[in-house]
Amino acid sequence: SRSLHLSCARSIKTIVIVIYRHPSSPAAFLLRSRQQKPKKERKTSEISPPRPKKGVGGWGGADRDIMSSTTIRPIGPEDVIRVHGKHLIKSDGTRFFVRGVAFPTPPPPHEEEEEEEEDDDDDGITSSLSSSSSSHDGRTSSPPSSISSHGYDPEAWLAVLRQLRYDLAVNFNAIRLYRLRPDLVDYTEFFVGAASMGVYVIVPLTSDRDGGVLDRDMPAPDCYPPELFDFGTSALGKYMSHPNVLAGVVGNEVMDGEGAAWMAAPCVRAYSKDLRYFMDSMISTSTSTSSTTTTTTTETETETSSPRRGAPIPLLYASQDSSPMGGAALDKDESLRLTTDYLTCESMSMSGEDEEGGARGGSWCSSTQSYATNADGTPGPYFHLHESLKNASVPIIFTEMGCPHSQYDRDDPTRRERNGGARTWADVSIVTNEMADAWSGYVAYAYDGPPDFDMMSGGPWNGKDVLTPTADMYNFKMRLDEEEEEEDATTPGRVGSKTTTTDNDDDDRDRDAFFPPRRRCAKVKAELLSCCDVRVLDDDAMPSYFRTHEEGDAIDDHYHRSSSRYAGAAAAAAVALALYLTVRRASPRLHPIRQNGDDGGTTKYGSIPLS
Repeated sequence: SRSLHLSCARSIKTIVIVIYRHPSSPAAFLLRSRQQKPKKERKTSEISPPRPKKGVGGWGGADRDIMSSTTIRPIGPEDVIRVHGKHLIKSDGTRFFVRGVAFPTPPPPHEEEEEEEEDDDDDGITSSLSSSSSSHDGRTSSPPSSISSHGYDPEAWLAVLRQLRYDLAVNFNAIRLYRLRPDLVDYTEFFVGAASMGVYVIVPLTSDRDGGVLDRDMPAPDCYPPELFDFGTSALGKYMSHPNVLAGVVGNEVMDGEGAAWMAAPCVRAYSKDLRYFMDSMISTSTSTSSTTTTTTTETETETSSPRRGAPIPLLYASQDSSPMGGAALDKDESLRLTTDYLTCESMSMSGEDEEGGARGGSWCSSTQSYATNADGTPGPYFHLHESLKNASVPIIFTEMGCPHSQYDRDDPTRRERNGGARTWADVSIVTNEMADAWSGYVAYAYDGPPDFDMMSGGPWNGKDVLTPTADMYNFKMRLDEEEEEEDATTPGRVGSKTTTTDNDDDDRDRDAFFPPRRRCAKVKAELLSCCDVRVLDDDAMPSYFRTHEEGDAIDDHYHRSSSRYAGAAAAAAVALALYLTVRRASPRLHPIRQNGDDGGTTKYGSIPLS
């Protein structure tokens, strides 16, 4: 008995070390970042000073940027952002506002790479395509061609975040990613690195090729093929392993054509429904599995096995800022309202599954306009938009905010000549003040994108080197600094303020304001038909590729294939721990165990009601 006990103890120690040293774990990432020495010198921007020294990192620690008063707190399982009514909130009940930057689009994939480029990129960074090999220092590496062929170099991607966070001291908290291939590439190192810098990530759940396409040119139900479901669930199986995934975009400007494009709208709803049911199944399976294990679980094991603590990834549809109604007499703001109402409406068979609404904000094109009025006295560009969406039942964010440079201050040549087309970003303050009752933030467009929206010069981004900031980026940084200085936690609606409590059922007005009722789908579709002659397919006529446990075990198999790479190590640790405790109970003379205080074997996770 004593021999068996010692053997189990060694096994547990070994498994704990394996979890700690897993190449994708936050601890391993931080250890690797301190130990590795770059083999080549990367190009940096002309203004970049040396990166400031940081304190102890990892989940739960905090770093302070020496160039700013902002405390940078790494994101851990306790920092998952949830949807609560029409707001995004943190675990402590305070509102969360997205202050984001659109991340540069990776360069297009290359089928063949030159030998010289392969040698230049061979720096032992994790890339993940298929097979990988482990080196003596615990890092995982894959062939250099895998890195370049899909435009993914984790160290180069993290260099962009370090430039924004440390070199430029931009007080942002989120990025939006484009053109990811989670079915082919493992982005774990980037997500873990972003979390260590306190950066949340908005991810795409569609692709522009292969099985991830939601074809806006095809009517429902053909626009929702089973391959799209496979792509989305495979992606979610990986993204659910990261507490800093802020939202998943189920569609980007799908209904942006005239008339016919709206025929694809039911595919967005059906896809969202299946993804939400899939996440619910993942959470349910994870919870039921944890409840059958022993209650003696360390904090490290709990965070490893449940990095999101039972919270799903909110689903987001990114809408355009123009009317797609085929020339109908409907302005773009009313079009956005109808789009939001349709995607979140309730029917007899399903409720709206999009937990966030996204709008493109490109109409703030003057440095002299205000929220209420323009320079000529007409209503401000965001006033009517806010009025149209203030009763939305879900959080709203600007998924791409920023006027094209060519249109900014074009009606004021003097100002335009002085600013050089650089945006002043006055709308940043508008979103977090006048529009804060309905809006939950913005994503500035873009670090590097179409030339008319660039905040950096020297592009297009090659996927390796950081770009040089322009006056546009410095103006954006200045606005964020002003927001930080003016932040007042006691002012309702401000960043960091407490959310309105909805626990008091006597205050129906507060509850209705916080949880606006969703519209019935029949009424929304009747309005679409009346105003715009748009007919959409009923939910019941759409396919659902999600199969419940009663219909088979396929979803269980899919979940286990897609689940976090930590799951195997965590399960092994649980088995070893259970065996260890069995031996201890079998040997009370050597190791007496106190039996009181047992909570019945249920692991409890903090939960916040979702809409």
